[in-house]
Amino acid sequence: MVTDVLREMMNAALSAAAVDGAIALEAMPPVEFERPRKREHGDWSTNVALAAGRGGDNPRAIAQALIDRLPPSEMVESVEIAGPGFLNFRLAPKWLHDVVVRASDPESGFGRTDEGAGIKVNVEYVSANPTGPISVVSGRHAAVGDALSNLLEATGHEVVREYYVNDVGRQMRLFARSLSVRYLDLFGVPGEIPEDGYQGEYVTVLARRLAEELGDRLVHASEEEREATMRRIGLERMLAEMRASLEKFGTHHQVWFLESSLKESGATRSAIEKLEAGGWVEERDGA
Repeated sequence: MVTDVLREMMNAALSAAAVDGAIALEAMPPVEFERPRKREHGDWSTNVALAAGRGGDNPRAIAQALIDRLPPSEMVESVEIAGPGFLNFRLAPKWLHDVVVRASDPESGFGRTDEGAGIKVNVEYVSANPTGPISVVSGRHAAVGDALSNLLEATGHEVVREYYVNDVGRQMRLFARSLSVRYLDLFGVPGEIPEDGYQGEYVTVLARRLAEELGDRLVHASEEEREATMRRIGLERMLAEMRASLEKFGTHHQVWFLESSLKESGATRSAIEKLEAGGWVEERDGA
């Protein structure tokens, strides 16, 4: 950090001044930096000269002695004495520019630490229902999730980026039925989109593609078979489109986890049984 470098410089100046006899120190005073209240007073300020002058020496004279013995640094443009003996540091514009250049270079490792080394973190984000194209709202979620994942990786965490696919339940049933209605309509079989169903043009476009690929073989299938097929194929096509949109946005999920896999594997039932066995589940009001 900047203050760590400034502190090292100031400690070096204190030691040199003490050795030269310019100041009398019984013990090395703590060197602390803080932001000046007014920007025109510089970038960082320290009261170490005041602390060093508590034995009776003039703090401003101590401050000048410290300035005279500060080691050279490309980081510092100037150091000024203010008030009773504050030292105000101004950082060099070129150094600040070089920091910005280094920070913007993804290969520099700027700001990275190993604080989270050995810690695994699963970040689940976006996870919009696979019933339509990625929306602007989901795009914001992608940006936030990516930023959080990047920060965790920069601090040494082992990050897995997950998209949780809600491919079961009411919304998927409505999507399959809406797609089925649009598909049948292309073969002259009228129908109504269910209440709260999906009316978007993308549903009609997808139904047209399925009609071109499958022909009319689902027209005479049972409603259950047709909707199961629409659900399966519709899910595949929407996920492919959503993945492509996120990739263009720069978001790369390592895991696309299907909620249906929990039911198929029995994991949900197993977890509930373990909770029941441990006495952690309570039935109340029919639920």
